[in-house]
Amino acid sequence: MIDDDDVPSLELPKSPHWRALTAEATLASEQMAAGARGLGALDPVLIGSFHTALFSLSIGYERMAKVALQIAARIETGNFLSEKEMRKRGHDIDTLLDCVEAMSIRRGYDADPDCERPKSDITSAITGILTGFARKGRYNYLDSLGAPTTTPADAEKQWDADVMGPIAAAHLSDRQRLTLEAKAAGAQLLVDDMAQLDIGALVRRQDVSGDVHMDLPSAMSRKQLYKILIPYSRMYALQPPRWLAHILTTLAQDSVGSPGAHGHVPNLSEFFRWMLQDDAHFRQRRDPGRG
Repeated sequence: MIDDDDVPSLELPKSPHWRALTAEATLASEQMAAGARGLGALDPVLIGSFHTALFSLSIGYERMAKVALQIAARIETGNFLSEKEMRKRGHDIDTLLDCVEAMSIRRGYDADPDCERPKSDITSAITGILTGFARKGRYNYLDSLGAPTTTPADAEKQWDADVMGPIAAAHLSDRQRLTLEAKAAGAQLLVDDMAQLDIGALVRRQDVSGDVHMDLPSAMSRKQLYKILIPYSRMYALQPPRWLAHILTTLAQDSVGSPGAHGHVPNLSEFFRWMLQDDAHFRQRRDPGRG
């Protein structure tokens, strides 16, 4: 006969904190997954494709960091941060990540290599762009419609210059450069042939950097370049969230032994497990958030 005490309960915790953290973890994970998909669809001549990706990424970064700070506060003080304290932290993603890093060092998590914050020039550029976008960029274009004198911040130009540019410098091989040049030359031959046959071909596309492409080879070359760079942009953009996922998973484990937090914190690895993958996985998977 099995003792009832030996049978694990299937009843969900009644703690409202458990429910709130479950909702926040779900939102953060889903937004990060959407952001990763959005990065895979970046198009240098479609401004909206950048905003689709950055909107989700900015929410995912911010929510993951704030959940980490809330759980740490509960473990260490027995109380969650107040609404006033959370509002003070605002949407400054860089500052939030600094706070998480300080907490991680204080708790000794940084002894684990997985819990060391990534700080390459490219990841720093990404978090800086997301910070500006979260603070002022989410509604800039919408707000600018009613304020003709307001110039919206061009987050897409920043991403193109400060993220894609350095990625190209670091990862675009000589062979790939030659391939791009060959494809552009082939496209130019096609345009020349069409001209000889009196077949008109007018291309006028403006990319996110502001350059206007009046010819087919130029526009095609830009899109082909992005196709090569996108897997790396996804890899770098998911490095800070991977770090946050390790921090959150460790905090959830520590909450089990905390009198003030036990029973109030869900198993966060269930939400963020997909982020605990290596760089190669992030480069190769177009939709790494899909289980």
